[in-house]
Amino acid sequence: MSPKSQTFLIVYFDGKLYIDHNIPFGLASAGGLQGEVTDAVMHIWKILKVTPYKKWVDNITIFCLPSPNGPFTGISDGNTYQYNYNLEDTISCISIAKVPWHKEQGQPFGDTVEYSSPTSNGGFTPYKANLLHSPYHHSLPLVIMQSGWTPPQELALASFGMRDGPPGKLPPTGKATLKT
Repeated sequence: MSPKSQTFLIVYFDGKLYIDHNIPFGLASAGGLQGEVTDAVMHIWKILKVTPYKKWVDNITIFCLPSPNGPFTGISDGNTYQYNYNLEDTISCISIAKVPWHKEQGQPFGDTVEYSSPTSNGGFTPYKANLLHSPYHHSLPLVIMQSGWTPPQELALASFGMRDGPPGKLPPTGKATLKT
C-alpha cells in the first residue's frame, strides 16, 4: 500500500467504520490490512485467468506463460512468443478497484524479477537449483517452486504489475532465468 494512501484507510470493526491513519510497518495487523487489497486483486485476476502469480503480503509477482493463440506478442533473446495478456491488460482489468500501485517498487514484464534476501546485504542468497529465486530491494524473499511449471526459459515475470510509461510503450515480455 502506498504511504500516501494510508491516510485514507477505513477499518471495519465490530459493526463500525473507523479511519485508521497509523499503519506502521511491523504492526501485527499490517500484513492483514495490506494483504486484503492484494487478495482482492488476485481474486479478480484468477477469475479473468491472469495467472499464475505469487504474493507476499502486498507484493505480487505475475507470471506470463507463452500461449500458442495469445493475442499479445513479446520478444526475448530474439525469439517471439505469444501471451494471453500483457502488463497493460493486467492493470486495466482491475482498474475499477483503483489500487494505489507503488511505482518505485514495480517493474514491467521481463526476463527476471528482482528480490533480495533478508539475510544478505542486498545480494543474492543461494537457493537449491530446483527453485526460481529473484532478488528485489524490498528485502522479502520470493521463492517459487519450479516443479510442475513450464520450463524456466519460457516464463515471463512482472513484479507488482506496474506500468512503466504510457500505454503502448510497455517493454516486451520475456523469459525467466533460473537463479541458483
